[in-house]
Amino acid sequence: MPTPKAKVCTVSDRQHQLLEQISRKATNPHRLVERAKLVLLAADGINNTEISNRLEMNRNQVRMWRARWADASATLAEAETSATSDKKLIQLIVDILREFHKIKSAKLTEHYRGCLQTIYPSCTDFLALCL
Repeated sequence: MPTPKAKVCTVSDRQHQLLEQISRKATNPHRLVERAKLVLLAADGINNTEISNRLEMNRNQVRMWRARWADASATLAEAETSATSDKKLIQLIVDILREFHKIKSAKLTEHYRGCLQTIYPSCTDFLALCL
């Protein structure tokens, strides 16, 4: 049986720089730092098994987060082309690297929906991922 091919993680130079900032900031939650490092390693072409060994993570978690980043790549590209500030782009990256399945399964209020649309007005793909 052939081994499944890992999803390709593309990271722009700007995203790479911001992911590095996230992974080096000592006050960030450990899981967020791990996920930022995971994306950076995946973007460098490292396979899931090697990433799981380096970060001491379950290979299924690596596959899931790699896929989540790949699925959000269009949203990230759109945010970059719309001249989004570094602060807002970091927030978008952090939101992608958080556990949205908890938010997705909960009933979102109109207020929360409005907040997301205010922060990311042009990122309809990202809103679709969350909602």
